[in-house]
Amino acid sequence: MARRGFFTVVLCLAASGIRAQTPRQPSLGRETWYEFLLKKCNPSDFDYGAWLEKRREAILEASVKEPHFWYSLGDGLVAVRDGRVREIVFGAPPQDAHHRGDDG
Repeated sequence: MARRGFFTVVLCLAASGIRAQTPRQPSLGRETWYEFLLKKCNPSDFDYGAWLEKRREAILEASVKEPHFWYSLGDGLVAVRDGRVREIVFGAPPQDAHHRGDDG
């Protein structure tokens, strides 16, 4: 029991002399490896996120938020359902017997 108490006192005294680690100060003028890679990939520091958001908003404004888009989409879906896609894409359906499957 005395031995355990002795070790406890020794460890407490040793631990009191150890200071907690402080975070390393970033070295001024030096950059991390990922900052280095980012500068290599994007030397002009262009904001691609803002660019993509601007393009996405332009696409939405020109399509989904435009009423004509929904009309055209609906008309296209009805044409697919009714089998009129060839007529819409290529104009009038072929009139000769070969394309209709007639022998007459």
